[in-house]
Amino acid sequence: MNVDMHVHTLYSYDAITKIEELILTCRRKNIVPAITDHNTTKAWNELRKRKFEFIPGEEILTDKGDLIGLFIQEEIKRGTDFFEAVDLIREQGGIVYLPHPFDVFRKGAHCQKCLLSADVVEVINSKSNPLFDYIANENAEALKKLKGAGSDAHVPSDIGNAYVQIEDTELEPKQFLKALKNSKVILIKRAGIISRLLSLRRKIEKQ
Repeated sequence: MNVDMHVHTLYSYDAITKIEELILTCRRKNIVPAITDHNTTKAWNELRKRKFEFIPGEEILTDKGDLIGLFIQEEIKRGTDFFEAVDLIREQGGIVYLPHPFDVFRKGAHCQKCLLSADVVEVINSKSNPLFDYIANENAEALKKLKGAGSDAHVPSDIGNAYVQIEDTELEPKQFLKALKNSKVILIKRAGIISRLLSLRRKIEKQ
């Protein structure tokens, strides 16, 4: 099973991927996506109506930086204190996933306490500089944290650029964490300039 742990749809303010584009791309690339839109869970219902397999998630902007909750049930409010958000994720039975923690060009939450609080650290993000991924991987190794990978796709073509390869498993938190212990983090390619420009244009249009 190939799981892209960090995917955005047009419900994120800076993404353009339509729901149908997401489904078609994931099926073509054999990817199970974690839907982690910025501060919203609006895509979930559309995907459930289509009986499409995905991991429900949200990328939450906290006071310390971005934080992803996976397998959560309810939206967590933007601007929530980082450690309060961690508690809310766990109260919902979810997984605390730390995205691009050392990316200085984005809102990475890289304080030691933030890293320690995570269940999984993103060590490959296809939109990050390789150096930032390297530092994330070194920290995950030192702290004995499970490793995650995601495309951070904001356009359809980037979906599956990075993912974790795990044994086929039921998509529920405990089984997923167990599968991650023997997973491989895969990088297919880094996001290109075109996808970044399309994402930037969307962000400007939404302002």
